[in-house]
Amino acid sequence: MNICIHCKSKLNVPFDYIGLNFSCPVCGKLLIIDAEPKTRTRKTGYEITFHSFKTLIKHSAQYNEIISFIERKCNCKSVLLENERLVFQNSENEFIPLEILYTKIQNDRKLQRNIYQLAMNIWR
Repeated sequence: MNICIHCKSKLNVPFDYIGLNFSCPVCGKLLIIDAEPKTRTRKTGYEITFHSFKTLIKHSAQYNEIISFIERKCNCKSVLLENERLVFQNSENEFIPLEILYTKIQNDRKLQRNIYQLAMNIWR
């Protein structure tokens, strides 16, 4: 378990994701963890950018299918904070940075294709 240095929220950041820059899901401030990144996203033709992924999450009220997909496939639950910001938590109520969810999806060929297809259905 990690703790945000800014707002002290509990964060779920698996060891193998150390080295990525994270935005705290609660306060939005940048957390920089010093180490070499150990993950790379796969190139399959079904990639979406992190910016596009955040946009899908931000407009989740319109896109419940995306949120349900993430909850099922990433074993988490979505929570709407008081500031109307949508975040995700694991079963221990630790916040999961969007970068981790994004990387998990992009590194799994089937999940990557599924979220790409969901996004394309919305954007068409």
